[in-house]
Amino acid sequence: MNCRERFLKTMNFEPVDHPVYWEVEGFIGGNYGTNSGSTIDCWKQQGLSIPIGLDVREYFGFDHFEEGIDLCLVGGKPAFREETIEETDEYRVWRAGSGVTMKRLKKTMCMPQFIDYPIKDRKTWNEYRDRIEECGREVRLDAEKWESYQKRLKVRDHALAISAGGLYGPLRDLTGTEQLSMLFYDDSALVHEMMEYFMERFLKNHAHALKELDINYACIGEDIAFKNGPLISPAMFREFMAPLYKQITARLRSHGIKYIFVDSDGDINSLIPLWLECGVNGFYPLEVNAGMDPVQLRKKYGRDIILLGGVDKMPLIRGDKAAIKAEVMKKLPYLFAQGGYIGGIDHGVPPDVSFESYSYYAGLVRDVMYG
Repeated sequence: MNCRERFLKTMNFEPVDHPVYWEVEGFIGGNYGTNSGSTIDCWKQQGLSIPIGLDVREYFGFDHFEEGIDLCLVGGKPAFREETIEETDEYRVWRAGSGVTMKRLKKTMCMPQFIDYPIKDRKTWNEYRDRIEECGREVRLDAEKWESYQKRLKVRDHALAISAGGLYGPLRDLTGTEQLSMLFYDDSALVHEMMEYFMERFLKNHAHALKELDINYACIGEDIAFKNGPLISPAMFREFMAPLYKQITARLRSHGIKYIFVDSDGDINSLIPLWLECGVNGFYPLEVNAGMDPVQLRKKYGRDIILLGGVDKMPLIRGDKAAIKAEVMKKLPYLFAQGGYIGGIDHGVPPDVSFESYSYYAGLVRDVMYG
């Protein structure tokens, strides 16, 4: 059974040769505009040596997957050219391709400081939308690259996803949480307009891929919650987002995509029933410290829900082997046996998880997977 077959059977609650384990948000560490300080870089200094040609997930014995279609081949292009505004030995200030200005310390892995956003009101929204549309007109499908890309994916033995921003997530990224929260009340019509635009863009940018590729699942990025709950109320979700989500999931399902995940950190418990109503059936990364528990979700929703993640990273950060083993054994044997679940850490694996700690953890996971 290859990785693709194993994924599809797992999602359909069918028997498999062994469970699926991914690290979807992986070992990145060096995101948000820097390639330094990644988890893998740190682990190499601690003794990690990966043979050439071997993926890090394969090194640890986990299934391979491919998340995301190359949008540069199907119509996507950044609205701005990335540029450095200021740089010292300690930090870098830059404007990303999205138009957001950020500052980040160089010698530590942390979230950047968000300094400025391109959208503040209706005027700046119109300007930004025009910029996106102009970029779209400049992009042409590279037929030769697309044919090669398509040929490679047709013979793959792993699962393939469409991965893109959702409705709330892109707006928060472009306006900031505080400004977007105000816009829901100060100019609700504008929020409706922007969300409808991003829904249409989601479907437009992926139309070619949906038509010509055998895609197995979809991942919609929202990050709509924090530790204590959602950043908007369920009533606001129902008004602003539910009708649009229903259109997105209907289009995806019309192309045979049955497994539709939402990616959101934080406590999303109160929004899960609404997403299920809208045709979304998968959720990750299930952040434990925000109250997300994959065992309880399986017991509550049964086979109506598919899950990914939910293994607490904190024992790995502490290097507490007893706690790591307790976390693994409390969740993975039950969840793997139930089906409809892919194992994984509850978000990215940060550099403060040591190579020794992760190796011990990965060994436990393999023991559960392969019996």
